[in-house]
Amino acid sequence: MSAVHKKSVRDNLQCLGEEINALEHLDFLFEKEVISSYRRQETRSILVPVERNSALLSVLPSCGEKAFDTFCTSLRDRSHQPWLANLLSGRPPQGGMSKNHKRVLKTNVSKLEVDLDVARCVQYLWQEDVITDYNKECILSQPTTTAKSRELLHLLPTRGEQAFTVFCNYLRQHQDWLFKLLEESVHSIIGAEKKGFKETAVKRFLADKK
Repeated sequence: MSAVHKKSVRDNLQCLGEEINALEHLDFLFEKEVISSYRRQETRSILVPVERNSALLSVLPSCGEKAFDTFCTSLRDRSHQPWLANLLSGRPPQGGMSKNHKRVLKTNVSKLEVDLDVARCVQYLWQEDVITDYNKECILSQPTTTAKSRELLHLLPTRGEQAFTVFCNYLRQHQDWLFKLLEESVHSIIGAEKKGFKETAVKRFLADKK
């Protein structure tokens, strides 16, 4: 891997470590002869997702000339996260979920994971191409309903700018009281209680792409 590409991986370690799922990329990288069978199995055996991601990212720079381009291809085609590939390649990383939207989700995680109809929501997000087959399988394989919801809400911020909008659309259509929770959170976060604040600003925040 070139010095420029190594620097790009190093400079974006935190973002990549939070947003990728190494398990989605290991088989593809092995098939393309970027990593060995031993390295694939060793990385797969790490149980903590963040540590597993870190292990993959730490070994990539030593995997040869085609490692960078192959990983970027995997980000685009396997995990459907082209904004991360763009980030690595020095292009504008358009398409990732905004910090505002991530903050709204984080604020409401404890309430959402209890009341969310996760099976129905997962099906909706999958039909709208927000989550992949692999994502769907990972969520539904969790042992309890709460664990399924927790896995979905952990995954959602990594699924791009449309993920928040589609998730809100699902809540608005099927679990309106949870959508109202997000609206209340928006009011709290951006100070909507202040005099003269208009409801349109809340709607603009819910659709924010910054």
